[in-house]
Amino acid sequence: MNTATVHDVQWRQDIDNTKNRYGELGFISSNFHEFHCGRFDQEEGQEGLLENTKICKCGQTLIEHRKDKRGDQSRRNSVYFGRRWRSRLSSLRYVQVATSNDPGKILEYFSKYWKIKETGLVISVVGDEIPIRLGRNFQSKLVQFSRDADAMIMTSGLDEGITKSVNKVFSKTNQSYKQRKIPLIGLTPWNLIKHKPNLVADPRTFTSSSRTHTKSCPDIETRGNTRLCHGLGYHMFVDFPHDQPKYYSDTRVGEYSEIVMQYRHRIEQKLMELNEDEHSEEHTQLSSPVVIVLAGGDESMLTYIDLALKAKLPVLVIKGTDGLAGFIANANSPNMEFDDLKEAFLQYIAVKRSYTKSERDRISSQLMELSENLQTDGEDCVAVCDLEKDIDFNNKILTVLLKSSTKHKKRLSRIMSLAVEWNMLKNEQVQELLTLHLDSCDTDLFHETLLTAITTQEDRLDWIEELIGKESTVVDFNNFISKNLHQLYERACYDYGMTIWEDIAPTYLRHDEKQRDEVKTISERTFTVRVLKTLFDRYDDDFVASEIELQQKTAVYMDRNIKTLLPDRPGNYSYPYKHLLIWAVIFLRSDIAKFAWRMLRQEPLQSAIAMCHLMETIKSQIDDRFQDEKRTLDRNKKMFEDLAIQLLSACNVGNENLTQLLLCSPSSMWGGLSVLQMAASGNVTNFMAAQAVQKFMDDIWNGGVFVNVKRMVLLQVLPILVATPVMKVRVPYILQKTEGLEETYGRKGGSRFFVRTYQKFKLYFQSPRTKFFYHNMTYFVFLALFVYMVLVDFKKASVTTIESVCLAWILTLQVDELYTLGIFPTAGWKATFRDIMGVTTIVEFLNAMLFVLGYCVHYVEPDQTFTKIAYSINLVIFQLKIFKAYIVDQTLGPQVVMVKEMTASMLQFLLILLIFIVAYGTSSQALLYTERHPTFEIVRDIFYQPYWIVYGEVGLEEIGDDPDCTDDARFCRKQHGLVYIFLGIYILLSNVLLLNLLIAIFSNIYNVIFEKTAAIWRYNMYFLTYEYQLKTVFVPPFSIFIHIAHFLRFILCCKCRKTTERNQLILTDNEYDRVSRMQIEERKNMFQKELKESQTSLSIQIQKIVSRLDKIEESLSTDHKDMAGTVRLDRHNSKRSLRGSSRAVLFTKMKTDSVENIENANEDSQSEKDENHEFHQTAVDDLLAVQRKQKRMARKSTRERVGEQTEDHDEETINDVIKNKHVMWPNKAEEKENRESISISKPDKDDKHEEETDKIREESVNLKKNNKVEPENSNVNHIGENIRKKGRQSNTLLSSLVGEILGTFEYKEPRSQKKKKKKTVQKEGDADIKGQENSNKQNRKSKKKSECREGESNVEIANMTFNVEQDFESKVTHTHQPDLRKENIRRTTVRRSRRGNESGNLTTLHTKDKDNTSMSSNKGISPYLSSSDNESQA
Repeated sequence: MNTATVHDVQWRQDIDNTKNRYGELGFISSNFHEFHCGRFDQEEGQEGLLENTKICKCGQTLIEHRKDKRGDQSRRNSVYFGRRWRSRLSSLRYVQVATSNDPGKILEYFSKYWKIKETGLVISVVGDEIPIRLGRNFQSKLVQFSRDADAMIMTSGLDEGITKSVNKVFSKTNQSYKQRKIPLIGLTPWNLIKHKPNLVADPRTFTSSSRTHTKSCPDIETRGNTRLCHGLGYHMFVDFPHDQPKYYSDTRVGEYSEIVMQYRHRIEQKLMELNEDEHSEEHTQLSSPVVIVLAGGDESMLTYIDLALKAKLPVLVIKGTDGLAGFIANANSPNMEFDDLKEAFLQYIAVKRSYTKSERDRISSQLMELSENLQTDGEDCVAVCDLEKDIDFNNKILTVLLKSSTKHKKRLSRIMSLAVEWNMLKNEQVQELLTLHLDSCDTDLFHETLLTAITTQEDRLDWIEELIGKESTVVDFNNFISKNLHQLYERACYDYGMTIWEDIAPTYLRHDEKQRDEVKTISERTFTVRVLKTLFDRYDDDFVASEIELQQKTAVYMDRNIKTLLPDRPGNYSYPYKHLLIWAVIFLRSDIAKFAWRMLRQEPLQSAIAMCHLMETIKSQIDDRFQDEKRTLDRNKKMFEDLAIQLLSACNVGNENLTQLLLCSPSSMWGGLSVLQMAASGNVTNFMAAQAVQKFMDDIWNGGVFVNVKRMVLLQVLPILVATPVMKVRVPYILQKTEGLEETYGRKGGSRFFVRTYQKFKLYFQSPRTKFFYHNMTYFVFLALFVYMVLVDFKKASVTTIESVCLAWILTLQVDELYTLGIFPTAGWKATFRDIMGVTTIVEFLNAMLFVLGYCVHYVEPDQTFTKIAYSINLVIFQLKIFKAYIVDQTLGPQVVMVKEMTASMLQFLLILLIFIVAYGTSSQALLYTERHPTFEIVRDIFYQPYWIVYGEVGLEEIGDDPDCTDDARFCRKQHGLVYIFLGIYILLSNVLLLNLLIAIFSNIYNVIFEKTAAIWRYNMYFLTYEYQLKTVFVPPFSIFIHIAHFLRFILCCKCRKTTERNQLILTDNEYDRVSRMQIEERKNMFQKELKESQTSLSIQIQKIVSRLDKIEESLSTDHKDMAGTVRLDRHNSKRSLRGSSRAVLFTKMKTDSVENIENANEDSQSEKDENHEFHQTAVDDLLAVQRKQKRMARKSTRERVGEQTEDHDEETINDVIKNKHVMWPNKAEEKENRESISISKPDKDDKHEEETDKIREESVNLKKNNKVEPENSNVNHIGENIRKKGRQSNTLLSSLVGEILGTFEYKEPRSQKKKKKKTVQKEGDADIKGQENSNKQNRKSKKKSECREGESNVEIANMTFNVEQDFESKVTHTHQPDLRKENIRRTTVRRSRRGNESGNLTTLHTKDKDNTSMSSNKGISPYLSSSDNESQA
């Protein structure tokens, strides 16, 4: 204590000298202050010290008090701040401020030095300690909500009241390093703190290294009975003017807290003001919405709550707490008077201390003022929370925040963003607010809400659909995307971590752009357009900034003959959802991408294929470390490819002609490219194999010539047959539109014979199919001529004529190839080089240059060596080009692709093999030779022999002694034993291991390509079809004249350049509108069908049924609990009351299991269906009973005439009946046979058994009515009657629900039943063979079993009715009437004796079946049903 006193003055001087030196030190000294106490109030425990060394409670010495003669309103700079470490993970940061300081500076200090970032919400907790029954719920919900909302909590800082509960729970949760620590700030009166000199900042140790100090420090002590909460983490000590005789008094602690609460209100109000500021992002202060949570509360909270209501701050009152919270919760209640509430509050606060009459009057006036404020502003600013409800806490906070912010648009926008993060779309206030702003002119209100819903990493698709996904939208999406597109990219880069956009985009930065902030630069619109132009090959920026740009874009689209939807006003995008779709694809948000595709108003098919192309391009450009992202791109590409195929199939079914126009028409959204062009560039192979695309490509390939293969071969051999009926002509719709041909072109009835013949010849020779044949035939002629020239005609001395012809032919082939590449419909030269040319075209071009070089060398110098080598290489390349002709075959085409892929894999394999070759070659040569001359033969020996060993040429003589060596012995090859060991290991690794590895690689490639053979073949056929469609009718070398004509036409005619720029179909406005409308309608139907299927699926039905069961169970449980406290309808019994051993048990299990296992559970229950496969409804039972009665009467009259007597039932029949009594799903064929056997067979049984069962059934009903034993307690009996009534009502509901459940299933006959049928048929055949005698025995036996089953079922009905009633009454009166059990046993015994007297043989059956009967009643009959209901249920 004394040491701190001695150095206190020196520390203050040091701080004044260094306040500009340290940032935090200078900030606090300049902006925060401390009030002078004015009077010396000696600190406790200084009785033995000198007078001059004694310290005041304010922290100053007596000498300083005498020197400083300023009053209590004077201030000095604050020097109290620092950090106290309590453990390695827990510390306490503190600062001292004054009530005169600016709250904005305090918020700036929070953000700048305490590093409290922008929080989602500030929760200000005030009041007394929450009761134990609500404490746990409050703590758990506060922690969960604070983490979800990214909140900051403000408390009083003292270990009392509600702060104690907060400190208790957060001191444990904030210890975890795995979770984000929630900032907890305590505002405590400064005069409660003891030993203030220990809290002074030390400039000698306050450096950056001091912040990492981990030494444990003593806790900060307080005065009186108060104690500081050291687990909060942040403490702000608030000083105020000291106008009292004493600096501190125990009786005035409440006043001190009230002053601090008022200053706390100023901070909260400043938070809300900054949150409402339009430019709050530019401020350095912390700004967040505030909600006050009140529990209990004494008179010190009155002024604080009153100020909060006047400032329109939201207040959440905890229900179930007394004091001020109870007063506010019941203030607007019509059943409570003000005087009653006032007296209750006064009694609550009187527990702590006694109040004088003046104080009570003052409190009463404050309560009256508060009550008036509640009546005016309470509905908008106050909400009452019931902690016993699970979601009431979150909902109430959001509700009160929204209600208090309706007049503040900026605050309302922020709070709606919080609602998105909390995922509270179902909140009533949110729905009311969204409904209120439908199609409103205030378009910017929910921009932040939509931005948060899109960029958050959680699934908030329901929010997006609510804001922009309906016909009446809350947000103008065109305006939103125009203003916030850069925000989408920027937020995603900041929030999503390292994204593929941050990997691709920086490579396109210019030198001057690299000096700026990278994230902001790559998020700008102009930079985004630059990158997208590269990724899409051709991309048009559809943003219109001014009227001039609008006119320019209109002219450009008109020049391209492309119809586009330009925006209504400048500053907007033509296709707003297109940009959301691109953003979602780049940042791997498949749910938002699918939503944006669904919301596109134009060209959905083109957009889906464009996204496939974009993902394929991104996948090829991103780094290999993004393996997970590549797999996600593949899944998303597959999703859009499937959507495109479904939409195309639906359009093709609707209108085939418009679908063909759709495939080849240019897109206005995607740079004028057609669907097929984008699909070919994006390697969308499955789409290219779709039925509509196949039909389109077949029409282009045939070119109007529709003949089979045999006739086509005949026409190619004898073209004169084109004029005959051998050739059939049918001009497809696509050729009618592209070539301007009529449907009757080249057909009878269209024109005269000569004109028709000319048209047929024109169609035949312009067909790509015909061009393919003649071009390849001429190529084979050229190849034969070239082989003849190389092998026979080549002369060493001079150039031959055939050699010159081959030169001209090769040059013509290259010109023809370049012409085709030049006019091929692609996005540009880059796309042409990537998709069309490739390595093959480059090799062919180099091969032609090699031939020209060899020809020139041969022409200049008569040397055949170089020329012969060049021609040999040319011969190999020209022959390999034949593979291109194999693409037309559906079998050979994919195999060519397999060869290409295997070749690439084999080259990689050679890199592995090379290591083994070099290792063995160098080691063996080192052992075989002692010394060697440095010649090229060393390199040859290292690679030559090891390479051929791979193919089986071991060559053992090469590793033995060299007998022909004439050189010095040191340089001769000598045998070495270790070489043979190396050879064996090398053969084992190369021939066994590596070659089998290569075979496995080839097998895998084959399997992969074989699975998608059709798609690969169709994909390659697209390029082949368009290549030969663009080729000239004349074959090389005669095509050179056509190329010269085209070149001169291109040079001389400017208009011809535009016509040859693209080979696409130009649609009229009417056709374009029809195609667009068809796509939109089919897409809408597709999603409606998908939604309908999802709603009618089995899992959805079961979920609905289970939810209805829960509601019924809840209502029944509530009613039973109110009527009898001991009787409760549990979940198992409520489900069991539906059906006994039927499928209700299965549905109960389905509720707990996942929906995916429902089909498996249904299959597992098949064995139960085999036995329990009969379900008798009440009406069917009654009808069968009448029919059986009529049959008995007929059999009785017949027996009287015949005189046959029945035999007694044997034990075997009784056992069979018992085993087969639980039958619920009968085989209708067997039931029909049983009925026929009963009615047709001779009456050889006595009907006494059936009559006796009817009597037993009637007596059971009479016993139920007449022999009831009234319980001694009438109240209990009344309870039982009420429960039975409820049971009957619920039975009606549940019965209808059971019918609905069973209606969703279709009964399938099990295998065991089929086997039984098969065995029955075999038995019937054997019975016919054995004779009539055996058949009569079988009929009698089946008749006996059926009659026993009927009689036993009636007995079962009576037994189950009686036992169920007894079981139910025993459940109701078990606790209150123990004697009723004895009475039930007596009644059961009497009934059994009567049945035994009336039917002797049935008594045994009933006795054996006693347990089974009660079991069936427990399983299949509800104890809450009436007897009639039980009978029908049985």
